[in-house]
Amino acid sequence: MSSQWSSVSRPSNGFPPKKLRFAEIDSLRAFGCVAVVVYHIIWQFNKVAGGGFWLYNLLGEEGNGFEGFLVFFIISGYVIPGSLRGERFLAVRRFAISRFFRLYPSFWFVLILGSLGKYRTLWDGRFWWGLTMLPSLAKVDIVLGHFWALEVTVISYVVLALLFLIFGKLRLRIVFPAYLISLALSFSRLALPSARGLWGRLPVFLSLLFFGACVREIMRLDFPRSKVRGQRCNWSRCIGVGGVAAGMVVISLYHIWLGKAFGDEGKVRQFLFLLLWVIVFLFWAVLAPVRLSLMRVVGRASYSTYLWHMVIIHTVVIGIKSGLFNILAGWPLPLYVAVFLPVCLVFGAFAYRWVEQPIGELGKRIADGRARDPSRAR
Repeated sequence: MSSQWSSVSRPSNGFPPKKLRFAEIDSLRAFGCVAVVVYHIIWQFNKVAGGGFWLYNLLGEEGNGFEGFLVFFIISGYVIPGSLRGERFLAVRRFAISRFFRLYPSFWFVLILGSLGKYRTLWDGRFWWGLTMLPSLAKVDIVLGHFWALEVTVISYVVLALLFLIFGKLRLRIVFPAYLISLALSFSRLALPSARGLWGRLPVFLSLLFFGACVREIMRLDFPRSKVRGQRCNWSRCIGVGGVAAGMVVISLYHIWLGKAFGDEGKVRQFLFLLLWVIVFLFWAVLAPVRLSLMRVVGRASYSTYLWHMVIIHTVVIGIKSGLFNILAGWPLPLYVAVFLPVCLVFGAFAYRWVEQPIGELGKRIADGRARDPSRAR
């Protein structure tokens, strides 16, 4: 097997082996995170900028921030199923506890600040439903619009946990049929999401999730190898990955055609970006893994950056409008990007180091402490 799969440590305490991080995946996370933050900077500071509006015309149309997040669904499918291992019920409990501590405490803190800033009160049904990360269950608005992605994340975790609980280890025989079903459901006239109507748009996200899972499993298979021009080349694996990727290509082209037919340029743009992220993922993380040290740091902190960046941006924009930050008013849009992108990334890195990481480690210790010696999944 490739050294890409050598990052699994051997069990030393009776628990399933722990998976180390993929450096190339963290680097790819960073690019998705930067794409989202840059869009939101352009979209928000466009209201107070004094020039550089060509950047808004180029990147600031509705949907680009969403498109930056598409790659995270592929990444989740690529890495998350591997954390479901061991005896089924204990593994799901351990997974639920660790994911809860990974996602919710940091999210709740930002949600409180967002609710106080937006509604001036916490005594609002939107806030209480927001605590669950699933406000669509009650058909209420999301407190901060970019939190829609967290709702999809929770849903995807639930789907993966249920599949593991029913079928055991999430090997190709499980994730590939799930991928085909998601693709089949995606052949409908569904726009990619806004904060509303999320439940009807899940098939596209689940397709991305199971696409990533299928690629991971294909790469794990021990196909026979051949040599081409002195370099080791596994054609069976390449054909398998290409065949799975073909499904996402077909879905993308289908919805691009629909967008053209009905004059929906936003939909065309969204699925072009979906297709782009599929290609980038295959080349960046699978075929020729790219590992950049600085981008790995940004990628590891991407969740904290995602949570906090809109709080920072909203605070500054409100301060400019109120006259508190007059010195920041009237800058050209590219300058806002150059200044506040690093600010958001650095703040996210500090939040990751001092908030998200300690809480996540606490969750892992609690999860492991409650679990007994697990056996292999059936």
